[in-house]
Amino acid sequence: MPADFREEYIKTGWDAQYWYGTNWRVMVRWIEEAGGDGLRVARREWMRANGRNRIAQPILNERQCLIAA
Repeated sequence: MPADFREEYIKTGWDAQYWYGTNWRVMVRWIEEAGGDGLRVARREWMRANGRNRIAQPILNERQCLIAA
């Protein structure tokens, strides 16, 4: 597991998979190694505090077309 995985996962969630160039099975293992449920709670708290709930907040591009974030 990369040394900065916990911090990166809290900020980016599953997108960290692409940052590290790995697959979902490795991500599942790293999440468990980095704290499991505690890490998932930290991610949810970070998303609430930073307004990063992409499901509830779709964004608009310059043409005002709805884009799934």
